[in-house]
Amino acid sequence: MQTSDGQSLWLATASFDKGFELASTTFLPTHQIAPDIDNERDYIVASLQTARGVAKTAMLQLVPPEFGHNMSGDPFFTYGKAVMLWLR
Repeated sequence: MQTSDGQSLWLATASFDKGFELASTTFLPTHQIAPDIDNERDYIVASLQTARGVAKTAMLQLVPPEFGHNMSGDPFFTYGKAVMLWLR
């Protein structure tokens, strides 16, 4: 994907898998996520900044803060923000 001025654009999500479980609907193995899903994003951003790989950051509020459950029934919380990184 590229921006209108031809700059490469990458989109990603991250979650910390704290374990495995059988899905309650399919009984197939699935991963169990840590509830604070923003922690993994923050860890990745901080790691890239520590490695001096980030030129600039911006935070966007995409959705309101939310408590919920994923398809496997695991609880989660998010502040609803996304981080944009300009890499060096």
